[in-house]
Amino acid sequence: MKKQDKYNYIKYYFEDRFDQINKKYYKKINDLLSERSTKLADALNNLYGDNEGKFNSIHDYILKNDFEIEYLYKLIKKYGYNFIHTLLWGIHDICNTNYPKTEEYTINKLLKSPYIYKINKFNDYYVIDCILGKIPFKKASTYFEELNNLNLKDYVEENDLTSLCHSNSKHVVSSVKESIAYTGLCQRVFTGTFYHSIAVHGKNCIDLNYKAVFPLDIYMRLTQFETIITVDQKRIDHFSSDDILLDLALKHQAEDKEIQKKLKLTL
Repeated sequence: MKKQDKYNYIKYYFEDRFDQINKKYYKKINDLLSERSTKLADALNNLYGDNEGKFNSIHDYILKNDFEIEYLYKLIKKYGYNFIHTLLWGIHDICNTNYPKTEEYTINKLLKSPYIYKINKFNDYYVIDCILGKIPFKKASTYFEELNNLNLKDYVEENDLTSLCHSNSKHVVSSVKESIAYTGLCQRVFTGTFYHSIAVHGKNCIDLNYKAVFPLDIYMRLTQFETIITVDQKRIDHFSSDDILLDLALKHQAEDKEIQKKLKLTL
């Protein structure tokens, strides 16, 4: 089997094959919400994007309008929804604004979720007390300012960094001394895994998909992060490709004898 074919097969096994399954769960919940009431049906019809995007938007709509919250959470519990993904996108919204009123609005909306009990701020740290425990985090822009890395602070504030985890992490590790890129597998919203990269600095996880910094141990537990490779600054600076972290992870898996045996890969 050719190298690229092998990489594609590994990526399919650990990530791509779960796409349609998760999309079906999203569609099922969206359909049930639409059947629930005309108001929700009309809201869903006016939303753009795929089933995942519509679900995230209708979830936001339900919390914002304080409407059918109990029914929504009954559904997501039934279908095994991984609530960390809602928290991460809530954290994304908090970390993407510098306006106190917008931040307050976002926090008050999240607090309507029965799974979120409190959201407090202590100096520069936020703490979400929820069904998954206490989750502290800090805005990445604040963290980089404390490191006196104004280039990264501006980079975070001026760019949309969602769905760019591999290049984001490479960029951070290239710019912050003694930081390391971790690439591994995280749990999806309903079932299966996907490849994800973060930057680790000391005991902190920097995830620029959400423009947030978390205690590493808490982040790893909540996302069920399974590390495949780690790459330090000295090594990462030799590569120009933005997706090098994913390529290195696939290469590592392709050389793993247990994975070779499991997937019946030929050298």
